[in-house]
Amino acid sequence: MYGQRSKFGFTLIELMIGIVIIGILMAGIIPLMMQKEPGHERKQFTARLNALMQQAWQQSIITDAVHRVRFDFQKRMAFLEKDNTISSTAKKLDFKEVQLPDSSLSWPRTFMIQQFFIEGFDEMRRGAGRAQDAWFYIVPNGTTQEVTINGIDKDELIEGKPSRFGLVLNPYMAQFKAYDAFQK
Repeated sequence: MYGQRSKFGFTLIELMIGIVIIGILMAGIIPLMMQKEPGHERKQFTARLNALMQQAWQQSIITDAVHRVRFDFQKRMAFLEKDNTISSTAKKLDFKEVQLPDSSLSWPRTFMIQQFFIEGFDEMRRGAGRAQDAWFYIVPNGTTQEVTINGIDKDELIEGKPSRFGLVLNPYMAQFKAYDAFQK
């Protein structure tokens, strides 16, 4: 009895081998679980754009001033700007960028804006098809212009082609709704 060892547990070596095996399995499983669903970046961009729109809507009502959301296609950025025109007889509005948190956003390099309709006119065709920016207004009562943005997402492929998406702005709620196809 004194020479025999009872075996009711695991040795340190057995425990360490088990932990290493579990670690190897987890290293392969966790990245698979962390993969983003198709369209994740697009949903994230739409949510950030809607947050910018909410801020524009609130600022136009609070300050009783016209605001605009300007898209710079070269920098791949959207900015919230406020009308700072002093004279009511001025022939041109003077917009300055709003300096608040989340008053601008960028979009991924894989997104290509193809059409940018404001009140039914495609601003991308302005300037012989080389428009560098486009903007739309939010007036002090909170309504916006009618806006539709159509683009492609090069990261998400459908039948070997980049997926298309459309964003349509509700002019009364100042919120974009996302679609999985171009919109008119």
